[in-house]
Amino acid sequence: MHRPHDGLRHPALPKRTLTPGEMYSVLSGVTPSVPMPLAREQFIGLLPREFRAVNADGITMDQMRFDSPALHPYRRRPSGRGEPRPDLWQVHADPYRMNCIWLYDHEKREYIQADWTMAKQAVMPFSRETLALARRVLRSRGETISGQSILREANRIMTEPLTAAEKRARRRQATPLVPPSDPDPDAPMVDAGEPVQPPSSPRPSKPAPSTAHLMGHFDEE
Repeated sequence: MHRPHDGLRHPALPKRTLTPGEMYSVLSGVTPSVPMPLAREQFIGLLPREFRAVNADGITMDQMRFDSPALHPYRRRPSGRGEPRPDLWQVHADPYRMNCIWLYDHEKREYIQADWTMAKQAVMPFSRETLALARRVLRSRGETISGQSILREANRIMTEPLTAAEKRARRRQATPLVPPSDPDPDAPMVDAGEPVQPPSSPRPSKPAPSTAHLMGHFDEE
């Protein structure tokens, strides 16, 4: 999608080859697209992925344990997939709902769901941001981070007002899912320590001298 192809060209730029993504952007401006709902496998495949081992007690992620009877054939078994993480299994997680994860079996091409072992005791599914805040609060108190302590702290965060310190920590640790756009290459570089001065309005140019008298002189002749 990001490699230019010789067969993709725009009439206004015939000498430039476009990528499929660029060509799609060009055509989407003149041709409406038809929204299509994603199937379950498509939705899971677009979620952030990590690589984890399947232990005897399930899969550990962010100090939380996920397990399911469907994971029995994969316990202590290497994936055999090689790079980028040899012998580890590809796992997908929804950053907005950390109550379950999905292991991808690349041989059968199917996703196996594994639930958090304490998901039924949570008041509601919570995000990875809430999970990170709960872990920071536990570390600040010197408490041991375990499934029980994460459950207790996550439930408190979702049901009780946050303290001022927790609100500041949450703002500092907020990570946007969509990366920021590239800065304008033509924009001037400004020192971050100095305020940005607004551009001064250009001076009005003097009006061009009138040529009406010249045109009138030519008309008489």
